[in-house]
Amino acid sequence: GVCHEADTPLVPASTYGLCKKTCFELFTRFVEQTPELDGAWGRLFFLYGPREDDYRLLASAIAKLLRGEPMEVGFDRLERDYLFILDAARGLVDLLESDCSGAINLAAGQAIGLGELVSAAARRIGADEHLRLGGRPRDDEAHPSPVVVADTRRARDELGWRPTWTLEDALDQTIAWWRNESER
Repeated sequence: GVCHEADTPLVPASTYGLCKKTCFELFTRFVEQTPELDGAWGRLFFLYGPREDDYRLLASAIAKLLRGEPMEVGFDRLERDYLFILDAARGLVDLLESDCSGAINLAAGQAIGLGELVSAAARRIGADEHLRLGGRPRDDEAHPSPVVVADTRRARDELGWRPTWTLEDALDQTIAWWRNESER
């Protein structure tokens, strides 16, 4: 559902998520115990862009589609809040230079279906025929949240930040990087 900084429980399902939660808790405790410090924690959601590891969904899809290989997206109806990496970088810089404190969501603030995201990339590549959606049934135990989207009001209202890259422009930048990588 919608994730709010103040009241959405952090319940990580992976070791990576548990590590992020633990770092946030240690950071928060350190700031609370050090009166001369104030601290803010940028809570990044689903990032994509150039240089992303090709085991991640969008990077994997782009790399396969550029090679003319089939790409299967089994959980295509899950919706996630994806953010282009350059918007995330600018958000973190803005956060560092601000007086904000505590956790603050840095995200697009809107969810996109995984199938819709990969389909948009396939269209921009011209490889729609290689994309297969819904190849695997949805496993509710493995993916209990059909929608994960950030409440970005604090980022907008307190930080004055919002994403500026359109999905199309961000995909073009990402695809261009992968195309260049495949030519090396």
